[in-house]
Amino acid sequence: LSQALGLSPRQMRCGSDMEIAYLSAFAPGEGYLVYAGTGAIAAFIDHDGHFQRAGGRGPILGDEGGGYWIAREALAAIWRQEDEQPGSTQQSPLAQALFAAIGGSDWASTRAFVYGADRGAVG
Repeated sequence: LSQALGLSPRQMRCGSDMEIAYLSAFAPGEGYLVYAGTGAIAAFIDHDGHFQRAGGRGPILGDEGGGYWIAREALAAIWRQEDEQPGSTQQSPLAQALFAAIGGSDWASTRAFVYGADRGAVG
């Protein structure tokens, strides 16, 4: 790549999207970058150039605070409440808004949406 661009290897650096975003906003050691979209991650690059992160490990290992995580937690809370107090979700504005978004208020609709959609559709 350096040859194709006419640069020496010392002029090139490969990094993750978070490293690039961090360095476009801050000099090393000068700030913290937090990204929350479908997933979530916080990043810091210290004065020595070491990249440090919290989160951003995907929906199974950790995207706490991202859209998918928020939607998953909300749906889990709604169905936990329904298990504990049958019929209570009919009175919940959050449940009604989520059910409208997924196209149904029964478990089959939620299951089809969560397990049949891609992660971006969920959160």
